[in-house]
Amino acid sequence: MMLRNTSGTRVARVGVLALACLVGNGSIHQAAATPKYWPTHGWRRSSPEAQGMDSKKLAAAFDYVREHRIPIHSLVIVRNGYVVLDAYFWPFQEGQLHDLASVTKSVTSTLIGVAIGQRKLSGLTQRVLPIFGERSFANPDERKNRVTIENLLTMTSGLDCHAKPREITLSQMMASANWISTPTATA
Repeated sequence: MMLRNTSGTRVARVGVLALACLVGNGSIHQAAATPKYWPTHGWRRSSPEAQGMDSKKLAAAFDYVREHRIPIHSLVIVRNGYVVLDAYFWPFQEGQLHDLASVTKSVTSTLIGVAIGQRKLSGLTQRVLPIFGERSFANPDERKNRVTIENLLTMTSGLDCHAKPREITLSQMMASANWISTPTATA
């Protein structure tokens, strides 16, 4: 399930609701075998019931979001490799691109865990700059040399990033031809 929201507690509540949708009569339904296809250019769709979920519980989650005015952009639930719910909340709509912000941190931390598990990274205390080999960086100094994977995941790197006005550092990075060496991302 993926959520986009500015309030962690509200995301947690909706996450609990979604988990409740997976729970039947007190136990989590067994997942079906992985489908023979796997999404590449698109996901196959299915009814919630065909994937062991209860549509009434999903509808209750929507009621909760509406009643509590939870500001999420969209809600996607994939079960057994099938999309069973794909909803967008006004003014957002399918196909509309926008910043995922905190969702990206969750995906990145998961991928870091996979890379550590596959021994492609040595661990959270591994320093970041050597990962990029001989690549050059703007404004090199000892503070940047000390930044670890854990620092980046916990947003404690000490790198200067200004959110206001209008996420200026992000805008500067996106306008740069090289996001890694953007001069504005200094320690």
